[in-house]
Amino acid sequence: MRHTFLFILLPVLIGLAGSTGKKTTILAMTQNGLFRLANREVVALANVRLPGSLPADSLYRNLNNHIRHYAKSHFINHTTLVEYSGRQTTDGYPLVHLTILYPLENININHYILRHGFGWFTDNADSTYLNTYREAAIYAREHHKGVWDPQALMDNPLKNELFSIHFGYAAGEEEKITHQYFSGSLHLQPYAATSSGLEVDFSQVFLRQHGPLCCECDYFDGYMPEDETQVSSSTFLFAQYNNNWKYGGFSAGMIFFYLHNMYCYEGPTMFVLPKLSGRLGWLNTFYVELGGMNPASLSLLGLSLNYVFSEHGDRLSVAVSQFFDQPGISLRLQMLLKPNLALIAEGAYSKDKANPYAARIGFGYFLK
Repeated sequence: MRHTFLFILLPVLIGLAGSTGKKTTILAMTQNGLFRLANREVVALANVRLPGSLPADSLYRNLNNHIRHYAKSHFINHTTLVEYSGRQTTDGYPLVHLTILYPLENININHYILRHGFGWFTDNADSTYLNTYREAAIYAREHHKGVWDPQALMDNPLKNELFSIHFGYAAGEEEKITHQYFSGSLHLQPYAATSSGLEVDFSQVFLRQHGPLCCECDYFDGYMPEDETQVSSSTFLFAQYNNNWKYGGFSAGMIFFYLHNMYCYEGPTMFVLPKLSGRLGWLNTFYVELGGMNPASLSLLGLSLNYVFSEHGDRLSVAVSQFFDQPGISLRLQMLLKPNLALIAEGAYSKDKANPYAARIGFGYFLK
């Protein structure tokens, strides 16, 4: 009960103290655990001792590298509230409380680091959040997180892999027959465009067709069958490995199709195709990608322009691709809503006589 109360109270305290702080952005986290701000000021976290403050040959150096990587992916270039404690380190750096102002939630970095075991609690500053920080450190110790987990000193406790769930809808019309697609997907991928790693997607697509359905009819001979409705389903699975560098990359893998009961096809149909794509440009800013098919998005080969608008990999993509067998335009937005929660939204449209369109939304969580 005490843990819950303090966790609820923290955003209130941050809000009340916000008037005494100032807003800026974090430019970098240094090797020794300090934060460089946009005004070129270098500060240290109040009530937090990071592994970077230990000697370079410490067993904690591996964990410190991962913490810096995590900070680069989640804390850099976000609007940040800085609250000064009035105290300094022995080296003269101000001890501060840093709060990231995300769209849906404000995250106190000091509290976040302590609760996830990325550092130790120390009583070196004011008492604004003292009890809350102490409880966060106790939680990390009791749950063997980060510095309290010996295995974390050897392994990578901070991963860039995003696991997401997607739901999609698409509709179009052909020969007076309406087509509606309903899809659900499970997806695992590296979040940042500059990251390499395995990408896997499992999708289930249901197709509802309504209209004058007839597999053996010639619609040009004047015969028009009666309207009826058919529902069929398909399963898609693809796995590919993404190799990325600063100025480009490529992906190679396979995609597996299993058509369960497609209308006008006899029995299940299975086949496998290669899946290839390539990227060229500044992967941390702007790049062009030529990609293969994505059955869950109902798109085939496409060319996309990708703008990366944050350090941790948030990006907006505009693509021209084959959509419902017609050239179409698609948009894709990928951005963090919270430190561990990401939004992936997609939409596509083709200015064909049937005016097909598609929309897909997903939410992802970082695996640790």
